[in-house]
Amino acid sequence: MAPFRVIIVGGSVSGLALANMLEQYDIDFIVLEKHESIAPQLGAGYAMLPHGARILDQLGCYDALEKLSAPVDTMVGYDENAERATRVSNIGTFLEESLGYKMGFLERQQVVRGLFDNLRNKSKIRNSCGVTRIHLTKEGVQVETNAGVFEGDIVVGADGVHSHVRREMEGLASADGDDSLHDGQKGQHHDPLRNQFSRDTFVDSATDFDCCYSAIFGTSVAPEGLIENQAFKGFKSNRSYLCGSVKNGQFHWIAMFKNDEKTEGAQIPRYTPDDRDRLASRYANDIIQPGVRLGDIYRDAIKVTLVPLEQGVLSRCFYKRIVLLGDSWHKINPITGQGGNTAIAGAAYLTDGLKDLLDRERKPTDASLEKLFGDYRQNRGPISKILSENAHFIQRMEALETPFLRFFQLHVMRYLPLKYVRNKLLTAVNTGSLLKRLPPPSRSGTVPVGVDAQKEPSVLFNYSIVTGIAASITVALLIYFFA
Repeated sequence: MAPFRVIIVGGSVSGLALANMLEQYDIDFIVLEKHESIAPQLGAGYAMLPHGARILDQLGCYDALEKLSAPVDTMVGYDENAERATRVSNIGTFLEESLGYKMGFLERQQVVRGLFDNLRNKSKIRNSCGVTRIHLTKEGVQVETNAGVFEGDIVVGADGVHSHVRREMEGLASADGDDSLHDGQKGQHHDPLRNQFSRDTFVDSATDFDCCYSAIFGTSVAPEGLIENQAFKGFKSNRSYLCGSVKNGQFHWIAMFKNDEKTEGAQIPRYTPDDRDRLASRYANDIIQPGVRLGDIYRDAIKVTLVPLEQGVLSRCFYKRIVLLGDSWHKINPITGQGGNTAIAGAAYLTDGLKDLLDRERKPTDASLEKLFGDYRQNRGPISKILSENAHFIQRMEALETPFLRFFQLHVMRYLPLKYVRNKLLTAVNTGSLLKRLPPPSRSGTVPVGVDAQKEPSVLFNYSIVTGIAASITVALLIYFFA
């Protein structure tokens, strides 16, 4: 009997993280990557946060990535006049003491390369191998590509927000008479798994990602005067900026712009370099912090790209022997840096579940696999949904979308107790488990990796929290000035 085999589609952060986990658990796999290179330069940055870092540490590739990253100890925010509006100090030290790891910025390409280099058997990575069709067979799955046909037991779609695996999954489900995965059926959603779960479990009716913002990702020569280990943000009307700290004379940045209208699915725009240049030119005079203009860092960019910022958590992440991972299932606005870290944590949970199943069944049945995938969905779905909604709200607040959000961001945030902000952030970056069958990470902190933290990730801010805090501070200020 052939060994159980996982076909991973996509040499992404999530796909290669999963490959590393499977290899160290002695589960057979193959990775099908459509690009010629395993680490194409797509221009995007990556925020390394504690819940992703500790899993990378277990896999043995964290130390190399830490050397490439620019650590952040302080985050400063500037208003529309480039005057300081917020400051969170010693946050890196706080996270390191609490969870063992700081936050840091590096290139997505560097993370992909680090995960690839960490693999013992690199022959399992097939480049220039774009998937064309997926078939569900009596014994497992069959994946057609432009470079041949591959057979295995399950397919994991780690091929990003425009996932071809997801489209194939939707088509197979629709052919079987199950339209719950079909694009464009928002509002007509039917989930046959709904009755299998209790009323308080995760159910989300979304069938498409939506898009309210677009972003220019850049890596530029750092302007003079930037402070080491200090990141900074810029808050403008309907746009915001996030800039990492300096490493080797360079820094990574994201410029996020509100779109004219909200779009969904196939209506989400795609951009050309000319679109990117026009957008950067329009806001070239934006001063992000004193001495740093968008036009200057765009001019000095080494790598730059404009992409739509899809967001959301799709209602279904699996169908029979096909399951989705990372951005192909849940997409999070990059303003919180949660996307890649959440994908790694999801891969760890899925791998542990699969290993437990294979210990019981050498060749799991369809029913056993669907139960495994259902558990994965119920555990990671709520976490991803909260983190996605949280990121969207923070994006709206930092882009000063409404008079109320403008007031809160520019005039209230600075008065929030530092302990409150730190503790909320701490919970948000402690939303993943460790790999159960590998040695624990080399670092730890005062805060354990707890089940409660995994199941109930804190929302750093939402409308009710913001309203309550704003009302309390406003009353306090009125009493102070007029008593």
